[in-house]
Amino acid sequence: MKKIFYSFALMAVVGLSSCSKDEVKLPDIAVNFAASETGIEPSAESVNVGITLSRAASADVSVSISYTAEGLSYGADFTSVPAASGNSIALTVPSGSTTASIQINKTGDLYDGTENIVFTIVSADNSVKIGEQSSTKLSFSSIVSTGGQMTLEGKTEASPYANAVYVDFSQNSSVSVSRSSWTLGFYCGTEFRVFLNPSLQMAAGVTSKSDIASVTVADTAGVPRLVANMMAGQLIPVESVDDLEGRLNQTVFAEISANASENKVYLVAFEGNSATPEDYYKVKVTRNGESYSVQYGKLGGGEIKSANIAKDAAYNMVCVSFADGTTSKPEPRKWDIQWSYNTGLTSMAGSPAVYWMQDYISSNSLANTQVAEVIIPTSEDTNEKKTAYFNNFTETSLAGLSFSTKRNTIGSGWREVGGMGGAAGIKTEKFYVVKDSDENYYKLRFLKMGVGSDGGERGRPQIEYKLVKAGN
Repeated sequence: MKKIFYSFALMAVVGLSSCSKDEVKLPDIAVNFAASETGIEPSAESVNVGITLSRAASADVSVSISYTAEGLSYGADFTSVPAASGNSIALTVPSGSTTASIQINKTGDLYDGTENIVFTIVSADNSVKIGEQSSTKLSFSSIVSTGGQMTLEGKTEASPYANAVYVDFSQNSSVSVSRSSWTLGFYCGTEFRVFLNPSLQMAAGVTSKSDIASVTVADTAGVPRLVANMMAGQLIPVESVDDLEGRLNQTVFAEISANASENKVYLVAFEGNSATPEDYYKVKVTRNGESYSVQYGKLGGGEIKSANIAKDAAYNMVCVSFADGTTSKPEPRKWDIQWSYNTGLTSMAGSPAVYWMQDYISSNSLANTQVAEVIIPTSEDTNEKKTAYFNNFTETSLAGLSFSTKRNTIGSGWREVGGMGGAAGIKTEKFYVVKDSDENYYKLRFLKMGVGSDGGERGRPQIEYKLVKAGN
């Protein structure tokens, strides 16, 4: 019996040893252009042409891209970052990342809209293969895309939700921006409004004082809670964040008055600056003609910095970063939806409270983007039937839909991440119709998000969108 036991034990050890030598072979990494065609609007000065890797590589990937320009001359009509050498551009995808882009800048004065550049992936190193989408066309005019599929690049090596991703369906474009690249946004419309960065765990409250120098830690007693204490059951109240629906008249900051003495000092806390009240910032915003003037500094003491923010009518907002004092325009000129880590709501003892969450979808309410939810009938109970229902949704199906301009119409309602009684994953029983600022109607559904069993990657959700009706 001992011999039999030892024989089985030896077989098990050998089997385990053999299995340990077998490594799971990952699929080859492929490089593709993010879209088959992209447009640059007449009013835009630049555009990004992106490439994507099917998964991140452990080392930098150098990609050689050739281009052919029609009706354009490099230098006189356009330049690129990275710069071209001959008719070739060398682009690098950093290790751990899946995206890189070429920035094309206009340098000429007159374009008739027929100009275009065709880019082609020629080679890639580190055994990366060229995928099926090996070429793309950039038109120097607005296009109206008929639709496609897109992976939203929110993930970086540091975090699965490091970026906010802006999508413009009609131009087949997406732009990834670090969610921590700005602190406050300043509205470029007719009103003078200040926005909190909803992706930065940001909350704010107004003090009773107008002189920023006189505001101290003691003034925190007069504002609503800015930091949650989950262990004590204390959450941040909804009045400490901007309205989730995007209503301009319900920002935490009151509209900035032309009378400087009427503008109060605000206290703001956000990710990385909320450990103690001394870490909070105090902020005073006034008008300077048609621009904004902002003063800000740590509540616990130190230098009071200042910046002047000029409005730009081509954008929703111009932003300032408290981290480095820079101003920027993180949002592209035109976008329809944004995927990001964002401010949402939960409840405690029946009262709404602030909660920050991943995989949140906002719509561009400031540009009058509208969204309608479509519920697929329960009779369409298989994935194949749901896909067919989505595909068969046409212009005649628009009748009877109720469109909303609320920024959070989609919000977190498209998915379930578990812990709330539902199965984790995308809610496949629904999709959305998005009406953009040019009155193009696109149907939108979510394919993968890396939660549940969809086979996706968290931080790189995949979407499908199709043109239902073109605008006038």
